[in-house]
Amino acid sequence: LAEADLIDELCLTVSPMLTGGAAARILNGPPASVRLDLAHVLEEDGFLFTRYVRPLR
Repeated sequence: LAEADLIDELCLTVSPMLTGGAAARILNGPPASVRLDLAHVLEEDGFLFTRYVRPLR
């Protein structure tokens, strides 16, 4: 989706835990870069709930 420039928003939750492993990243595959702006941030019990959106063109 990123390579085809089809991403309009990303909702990402950050937890207060540090965990490692060999899992893939959010963007896995060919290199891609998508500019997103922070639209919302909520916090509860140490969790951050974020929403990023594509800037208006």
